[in-house]
Amino acid sequence: VLSSLMGINVNILIIIMGIIAIIYSYTGGLKSVLWTDFIQGSVLLIGVTFGLIFLIAHLDGGFGAIINEFTNNHKFLAVDQPIFDANILKDSVFLLIVGAGFNTMGSYVSSQDIVQRFTTTTDTKKLNKMMLANGCLSIFIATVFYLIGTGLYAAQQDQIFASWIAFELPVGVTGLLLAAIYAAAQSTLSTGLNSVASSWTLDIQERLSKKKLSFETQTKIGQY
Repeated sequence: VLSSLMGINVNILIIIMGIIAIIYSYTGGLKSVLWTDFIQGSVLLIGVTFGLIFLIAHLDGGFGAIINEFTNNHKFLAVDQPIFDANILKDSVFLLIVGAGFNTMGSYVSSQDIVQRFTTTTDTKKLNKMMLANGCLSIFIATVFYLIGTGLYAAQQDQIFASWIAFELPVGVTGLLLAAIYAAAQSTLSTGLNSVASSWTLDIQERLSKKKLSFETQTKIGQY
């Protein structure tokens, strides 16, 4: 998406993003990852929210057109999809929700890049607040993206989200959404880098070592 909108070769873009992520992950560790994630997440929330507001304001029929697609054209729920089906081998809304729930649960209890964010606090109350805030923001951002998708469908324009950003949004909001897309990619990259380094240092290197590794040694191994 960034390559097509910015006119930069995708391979060069990958190298640039990689270098930037490595630099701040190396120098700042998990603290830098968390703070940049916070800033990137804020940009993403603001950018897509502005995008949705702009789309509704310029859509013939406004928000009512989106609701119309939900109800009359079954964009919210397929006609042939029941709420619940006793046969679990067939699709149903209940099965989709349960399946998505288990899928999400798996990543939140076993995915190092996600778990490491929540283990930065030892206070259970703060951890509960983090989980609650994360759940609310995740539902909000997903809903905004779904509404944008339905809004573009209602506008009957044969263009993908990226084209809409480039040709329809005003200058400023376009830049904000481009920054949001870049931020989302950068966030995933830096989090992954840190989690791989932590996993190698604590789960593999420390067990292979014959003597107890000091914190300073662990940090250097993680950086390398």
